[in-house]
Amino acid sequence: WLALLLGAMGLGAFSGAVVVMNVGRIRSLGSVFVVAAALNGLMLVAFAVSADPYVALVFAYLTGLSGTLMAGMGNNMLQATTEDAYRGRVMSVWAILFIGLMPIGQLALGALGSLLGIHAALAVGGTVAFASGLYAALRVPALREWRSPARTRVVMPQPTVAVGQPTFR
Repeated sequence: WLALLLGAMGLGAFSGAVVVMNVGRIRSLGSVFVVAAALNGLMLVAFAVSADPYVALVFAYLTGLSGTLMAGMGNNMLQATTEDAYRGRVMSVWAILFIGLMPIGQLALGALGSLLGIHAALAVGGTVAFASGLYAALRVPALREWRSPARTRVVMPQPTVAVGQPTFR
């Protein structure tokens, strides 16, 4: 069952990556971000309290999907609003905060799991994540209403090559 649960979460993450891959068609990334953040927490709580393993598979899938959507949208929004001169530095800080702090959260979750049990620890973590997403949706309108900047399409001139002439120099 552990392999199935991890596989369901991975399949959800893959599905989220496919959505993020097509994000160019979505203008309201801010609303997708806050909904995904709240949904991630809600699905984690639902996963923690589900007793039926088949239902837990569905919640694991939705947790992976919403977590990848949240991470992908946050990354996209950050890169779209950062000036080119600072993008590398800003993305380094994002990586430290997003990836580097994950082991600290896992340590806290493990400690809480030792005290209260893993189901309670996951429910507490999901509640915190849901509350954060809900707070962002209700109280941070700049994040909720963020829209991707309009893209300008650059048309590259087609090179003219004489027939029969080599195309390299």
